[in-house]
Amino acid sequence: MKVAPSRIAVCPPLPVHLWALIAKHAHAQAAADGPVAALKTAATLLTVSHDVAAAVGEVPLRLDFSAASEADLELLRPLADTLSIDTLLLGAQHASGESLLRLPAVAARSGGSLRRLAATVACTDTLQRFSGLQELHLHAGAVEQLYPAVLQGLPSLRHLGLHGYKNVDLEQVLPNVADTLQVLEVTPQPEAMGCSLELRLPPTVRLQRLTVHGSFERILSLFAAPQVRMEASVLVKQCAEVCIEAGMAVWRPAASYCRRSHAAVALARMLLHPDATWRRIELRLLDGTCLQPIEQNPVYIFYDGVRLEHFVEEFNRLGRGEARASLQQSRIGLFDVDTLMLASLSRLPSSHSPGDARFRCDASSEQLMAAGAPSLLFGRTLTTAAAARPVRHLIQRGSTAAASLGARPAPQPWATGAWSAAAARRQPTCPAPAAMSSSSGSGSASAMAAAASPSAAGLAPSTVIDVEPPASSAASTATGASSGSGAGLTTLEELQFDNTFTRELPADDSEVNRPRQVNGAIFSWVTPTPTGTEPTTIACSGAVARMIGLDPQECLRPEFALIFSGNAPLPQSRSYAQCYGGHQFGHWAGQLGDGRAICLGQAVNGEGERWELQLKGAGRTPYSRMADGRAVLRSSIREYIASEAMHALGVPTTRALSLVSTGDQVYRDMFYNGNAKLEPGAVVCRVAKSFIRFGTFQLPATRGPNEVGLVRIVADYVLKHHYPHLLEGAASGGQAYNAYAALLREVAERTARLFAHWHRIGFVHGVLNTDNLSILGDTIDYGPYGFMERFDPDFTPNTTDLPGRRYCFRDQPEIGQWNLVQLARAMILGGLLTEEEAAPALGAYADTLTESYNATMAAKLGLAEYDRGIAGGLMRLMYEDSADYTNTFRCLSSITAEPSSEEAEGGLPPALAEVLGPLDEERTTAWRQWLELYRARLAAEALPHVDRAAMQDSANPAIIPRNHVMVDIIGEAETGNYEPLHRYMRALLSPYSGEGLDPAWLEPAPKQCRLGVELLSCSS
Repeated sequence: MKVAPSRIAVCPPLPVHLWALIAKHAHAQAAADGPVAALKTAATLLTVSHDVAAAVGEVPLRLDFSAASEADLELLRPLADTLSIDTLLLGAQHASGESLLRLPAVAARSGGSLRRLAATVACTDTLQRFSGLQELHLHAGAVEQLYPAVLQGLPSLRHLGLHGYKNVDLEQVLPNVADTLQVLEVTPQPEAMGCSLELRLPPTVRLQRLTVHGSFERILSLFAAPQVRMEASVLVKQCAEVCIEAGMAVWRPAASYCRRSHAAVALARMLLHPDATWRRIELRLLDGTCLQPIEQNPVYIFYDGVRLEHFVEEFNRLGRGEARASLQQSRIGLFDVDTLMLASLSRLPSSHSPGDARFRCDASSEQLMAAGAPSLLFGRTLTTAAAARPVRHLIQRGSTAAASLGARPAPQPWATGAWSAAAARRQPTCPAPAAMSSSSGSGSASAMAAAASPSAAGLAPSTVIDVEPPASSAASTATGASSGSGAGLTTLEELQFDNTFTRELPADDSEVNRPRQVNGAIFSWVTPTPTGTEPTTIACSGAVARMIGLDPQECLRPEFALIFSGNAPLPQSRSYAQCYGGHQFGHWAGQLGDGRAICLGQAVNGEGERWELQLKGAGRTPYSRMADGRAVLRSSIREYIASEAMHALGVPTTRALSLVSTGDQVYRDMFYNGNAKLEPGAVVCRVAKSFIRFGTFQLPATRGPNEVGLVRIVADYVLKHHYPHLLEGAASGGQAYNAYAALLREVAERTARLFAHWHRIGFVHGVLNTDNLSILGDTIDYGPYGFMERFDPDFTPNTTDLPGRRYCFRDQPEIGQWNLVQLARAMILGGLLTEEEAAPALGAYADTLTESYNATMAAKLGLAEYDRGIAGGLMRLMYEDSADYTNTFRCLSSITAEPSSEEAEGGLPPALAEVLGPLDEERTTAWRQWLELYRARLAAEALPHVDRAAMQDSANPAIIPRNHVMVDIIGEAETGNYEPLHRYMRALLSPYSGEGLDPAWLEPAPKQCRLGVELLSCSS
């Protein structure tokens, strides 16, 4: 019995003797699938239900059915009389959840053991059966109103959550649990026009924490956010900690606190009154311009609402060092959020632990406030080291919070101002190139990394992935590779920059970082937006670090993660985002630009090479349109893998220096179908000689005479810095020579060779818009890419491309030519060349493509010259039998001109037979007929088998990045396990060796493409 993957989580693992019962009475597959499959098997197989149920009953289970269906929930009923449940989490969708709780068997077995419950409850006597409940979350479901009697008979309740109710009268509901309740969470039901929540608590209630969730990640309009109406006593005396998310917060003042005052002063005095007992208050508001007071009586006269900036000033002035206020801005979901944080330092203990592990932090309040630390009340945990680190102080210099704080902790070694002194004290951390371990896991490397930074002790040395591709492989043909000799390697502080891009090209006049049209400029000055969380370096490339002149061991420093996640600046350079346009799926899209890519600058290595460093996912830019400028771990891992794997495969490409987890969460709808969810955030540092694209030329050419001159400015820059040999030709070529026509021709030739490389390895880009083609002929912008596995010329990995398959494998060369025509048109409109001059350059594309394709395919087949009949026959057979593109070509090097003794009578060579799998007689005959033609050609050329096999193995990789393998690696990484990624990367950096490869990495995908595995979207 094959048990489908379940949405049920079971914890702790079931005992050993239970597995024995399952293995004895059910199928072994159920045991291999884990405790979920075991539970489902136990519930559905009558032959074992009695024995298994008895064994399960010995273990208090924690069952999470929150994402399960009604059918999954029914699996519990056959086991209800024997299960002992500690935690049961049901979702709002479970209409039958209460009927399960009301089963006499459930109450008998779990009435005393159930400690934590989430469910929809309407009957007043349901919960009384579980007197030991300590944490309860009630979902409204179809019940719009919560009846007070539902909470009767719960003497141990400490934590109560009320979620999705339209009407909650807390004064009526809470008296039944007032004596024991410590934590209250309320999630109002999001509505199109919002809802109003009255925060009025019974006088006897004293809470450790009150949280109101505004559901900012789920709502699509400002009007859907709740409006919270607060009583003064709630903030002042009834809650130690208050955290409120709302569209607007409305407060009702009390006569004992203020009278005839300005609203900001009135609210500050109310909170600073001697009777106040609160310790921490956090307000997250969408309408952040003011906190609006309610005017109940003409005696209390307020001239206006409370502007948050004004309130912070008044609060800090009146607090006199005993309380502090800070104001931060961030982005949650679709909205810009103003966060007001108040801390009563006189009442907040130095070790602040409210009791919930999600909210613990060992740093003192003063440290947190001085650092401008992120929220503690919405599920983010700070370690002591992170809390003490003055991240916000460094990257938001001059902010309201920093200006109002006075004394601050002493600067840490990683603080920008202390870098020089710290660098002087540090010992050299980079060994000689010959001593660099291929795995960076040697004892000496680990010791040096630990000596470089005490904080790096928790960072695995394997983070620096440093395996060089064999010199004999096709990787040696990749363009743009630096020697990486190790000479002149520097620290982060000493990394040199020479930003010719921003010095020689026109900048945006405005520095307003909001979505807008940018005119008359090639770039905009932009600063990365800090996440305020603790970033972690997941992986970095030692080869790329050396290529830009950086000591690879610098990647182990905590400063590295801060800088390359966008949480701290590089003082040597000023960051920017590029402006360009493009055709998307054949239609002009206008201005596009770097919507979530921010260039740190152009680093210069010891050989004088410039390498542009670009952070992808570091925050919004003027080109972000409606997006948040962030990237998720899922897509960032894919980009990091592809960038380095493509270079090792010998394909011109942008590189990836690092992959850093931000520690933040990003809201994404992977397939644009309404199923959005929070995913881990990450940032990739991309590296290239230049990120100028075809679309950089296109945009100014379409904007009329005021901007068309920018086309020439960009072309002159590209010629000067990236094609200087073409300018030398202009000096000796006379009047007939046009350097711009020569530029178009060389770009066309590089693009043709790039597409031939893609065909050689089966790579499909997925989004070949004109803004995604590099002027240098590099592979750029890895989105929903894929390597063709089962041979299908119509394969496209992009779900958006499925209707027309514009960017499928077979049509990539044609699209390359179409995009070059758009580049030529922009250059013609810019007055750089004529149509007559453009025609030969575009013709060179077809000639170069044919030449490069024939050469690569001949090498893949082991032939001196390309044979169209041999190649076409092979690909037809591969298509008919859904053969794996990579594995089939790789095994050809084992085929000799004469059948070997290992080849069975009437069969196929062993390596080919293993790749193809079982075939019927007709298909075997078809392959044998092709083999006869192939062997005849090999015999005619008479190339020694050893030489031919070496040629083929250098053109046909043994391993490529496979989407289904990366899905598993991403899943592990999202749990914090990065070792599978590191192992996979080391294998991909030697793709032609074929040694020590995990067989799972070579397995082809199923014949049927799967959404989210072989088929991807542009969402990242």
